[in-house]
Amino acid sequence: MVKIRKYRASDRKAVQNVCLDTSVGRNADSFLTRYILTLYCNYYIETEPENCFVAVDENDVPIGYCICSSDYDKFEREFMKNYMPRISGCGLKYVIYTKGEIAAHRMFRKDFPAHLHIDIIDEYQRQGIGRRLLDALFEHLEENNVSGLALICNTNNKGAVKFYEKYGFTLLMRFNAIIEDFSIYGYVI
Repeated sequence: MVKIRKYRASDRKAVQNVCLDTSVGRNADSFLTRYILTLYCNYYIETEPENCFVAVDENDVPIGYCICSSDYDKFEREFMKNYMPRISGCGLKYVIYTKGEIAAHRMFRKDFPAHLHIDIIDEYQRQGIGRRLLDALFEHLEENNVSGLALICNTNNKGAVKFYEKYGFTLLMRFNAIIEDFSIYGYVI
């Protein structure tokens, strides 16, 4: 039975593994691994762990997560100061892509100050775990008076797009980021 609970510092490695397993795999080159973990995982679990939830298996091992920044302005300030230097060491294309993603969120920060990343390993997908993770996060954000949340999704990820739209996210904008098309979705809490 999968349970949803708050993130704990002891979940760090398992959450990082989920992040890699659902994106580039654990055997990706060191630059790509560092980039993925820095942009999509480490900031959240290191700087805003109070806004992070995990789905755990019967052994209390994370098999999915929903990690969030509740305040865009804080995110941008802290990320640029403490995390962008790590991405800079990965190469120019990663810097450009990261700045584009940050700018995309910045456009909607007034109405959607929070943003999230959610991942669940393949064998646990399509079991309602994503919905339960979002429910836990949104309850937490509502308790903390956060008015809205945005996320960026690859437009070609039809399963994710369908999931977000079914949950109630609204398409805010589509854009092209070098080689892929992305969509920004918003959710009013």
